[in-house]
Amino acid sequence: MKKIIFLTLVVLVTLVLSPVSQVMGAAKAYDPRPIDGAGDVSLEPVLSWNFDGDSCNVYGGLSPDDLRLALSGTTRTSLKVPQTLPPDTVFYWRVDVNDSDQVIQGDLWSFRTESLIEASGCGILNGFPLSSAILLLPVILVLFR
Repeated sequence: MKKIIFLTLVVLVTLVLSPVSQVMGAAKAYDPRPIDGAGDVSLEPVLSWNFDGDSCNVYGGLSPDDLRLALSGTTRTSLKVPQTLPPDTVFYWRVDVNDSDQVIQGDLWSFRTESLIEASGCGILNGFPLSSAILLLPVILVLFR
């Protein structure tokens, strides 16, 4: 009799906890690179992330309300953005995880691309505020005549 009660309890606990374990097994994508909110990111970035699931869908765009599908049903964890992004612009992206028969929508991540001066690699002006560069312009012109 004790064995039957014990087995019944084991079966009941298993039935009660199995939906919980399925939900806990499904998780959002994580560890985005560039990190969320990063600045001065290359105009030709490589996005990377991690996920626990069967596959994922990757979306990106210049507006959080207009993300376009970039990769569908992939097991990859990185993507080189296929076109050069505009300078000093916020880019938004998201990774949705496909796990069995459900899709777990990921968090919205973003980063800001580098400015045109940073992208050009101009060593003279790099790191200087624009106002300082304008003030130094006459000196630079005299020196390089």
